[in-house]
Amino acid sequence: STVMASELHVDAIKHSGGTSAMTINSSGSVNIPGSVIQVVTSETTTQISATSGSEAALGFTCAITPKFSSSKIYVRVDLQTAVTGNVGNYAIAFKVRRGTSTSDTLITEGRFGMYHNQTNVAREMFASTALSALDSPNTTSSTTYGTFVNNLDGTPTYKVSPNSGRSTITLMEIAQ
Repeated sequence: STVMASELHVDAIKHSGGTSAMTINSSGSVNIPGSVIQVVTSETTTQISATSGSEAALGFTCAITPKFSSSKIYVRVDLQTAVTGNVGNYAIAFKVRRGTSTSDTLITEGRFGMYHNQTNVAREMFASTALSALDSPNTTSSTTYGTFVNNLDGTPTYKVSPNSGRSTITLMEIAQ
């Protein structure tokens, strides 16, 4: 006996009312609004450390190539961080940008610091810094999300992934 296979060639599956429930692009990628199309992640346990001044790239990035230009990218960054300062006040900001330059589009940021009345006494604060945002890059080209840091007050030293702490970036393409 012979087994026969069949193929159905469509560009969209629509509700009888005419609304599009699903589309398929020329590459065969399926778009169902609200669904996760792909997930990309990057992680590091290598400590990154410096004294913060003006905004600088941490060098910890993750890239995704959206299958649809209409997709949104859910960006989730979890940094294990420590900040040390020996002045009365210090504060720092960790940021996520669409790109690897300080002039690229700011996606989200988290700020924290320490304020005390003792000077010349080193204080180190550890924190898990969680950053998330929904971005609309409007492209099907590879898109890199980078992490950045800058001081807001004082001249603190920062560490990312101190003591081999695991820092991650997760990018999810969400169909629209």
